[in-house]
Amino acid sequence: MAVTEVTAIPEWLAEYSEYRVELSSGGVKTTGRGIAKSANLALEIAFTEAYERAVIHKLRLSSSNGVAAHPDPVKAKESARAELVERARFLCHYLAQVPLDPLPGPGALQDSLGRLGVRLAILRAIPMDGLAISVAVADGSKTSAKPFGAVIGLGAD
Repeated sequence: MAVTEVTAIPEWLAEYSEYRVELSSGGVKTTGRGIAKSANLALEIAFTEAYERAVIHKLRLSSSNGVAAHPDPVKAKESARAELVERARFLCHYLAQVPLDPLPGPGALQDSLGRLGVRLAILRAIPMDGLAISVAVADGSKTSAKPFGAVIGLGAD
């Protein structure tokens, strides 16, 4: 196992910590990343992401849909269900071409990313099974540093 504190994040949002965890088993490496206001939580997220990917590989699952790790088994089940719901709702919007509703985003984050040439949009999908579904889209096609396409993040709460 290798743990790395990612130091690039303070450039655009100083109050957050980011960690990368690499796990190796049987010649297979899996990586997880975690970002949170607490360094401990960021590390926990990174570890569980890497562990989830290791389990997906070990069990030869075709996708990560509904796979979630957490130190508390009840929370792992809740997270797995939420992940299935968020992906299902996002795909419903996408396939039916139903627009997502824009939400006001965290101004400080949008301002910081905007200065780097990255546009951040926070969107809301139609709620499903009592869960609010959020979609974050970061567009880095106009950044001067290292241009990138869109990065999409989903969340259910």
